[in-house]
Amino acid sequence: MKPTALLLALAFGVAVIPSVSHTAPAEPLSRNVIQNGMVKGYDEDTMKEGLESIKVEAEEDEEVGGLVFKHAGWEGKVFAYNEDGEILDLGDPDATFCMMQVGKAIDEDDMDLSAINQFNWDSHWVRAYYNDESEIFVEMDIELSGGMTQANLKRTAQNFIEAVDSAESAFFGE
Repeated sequence: MKPTALLLALAFGVAVIPSVSHTAPAEPLSRNVIQNGMVKGYDEDTMKEGLESIKVEAEEDEEVGGLVFKHAGWEGKVFAYNEDGEILDLGDPDATFCMMQVGKAIDEDDMDLSAINQFNWDSHWVRAYYNDESEIFVEMDIELSGGMTQANLKRTAQNFIEAVDSAESAFFGE
């Protein structure tokens, strides 16, 4: 910028900031899952730590392809998937989404199934459903591709567990 143009810009109160082009190297998310404190992909250890911070013990399960845990009579799992909805193996570099899910077998006579509809109506991020095999599920998807702080990931896990407790109460009146 010419000195006279800079002086004119300053005289009129216009901020002049030199343009600096900075481009980060193109690194796949798998090589940089946790970057600058942001979780940007499915990281088993970070998720396990998040669950343990809310007193939920989780362990790896290769058959599930993620973590398994138990909470208040529910069997839970956390697993990764990609943009196409394909469930991925542990450590897959394309895993930028994960699902937290709990389920249990029920006797249809033990609950009013319309409670599931009401729960879904009242919930914002968590959904519930009943399948043909007399099982009920509560689940929540977490998109990590845009990045999430580790503290927010822990809070999201806590919100899910609180929603499971709420579902238990809504479905079974306990």
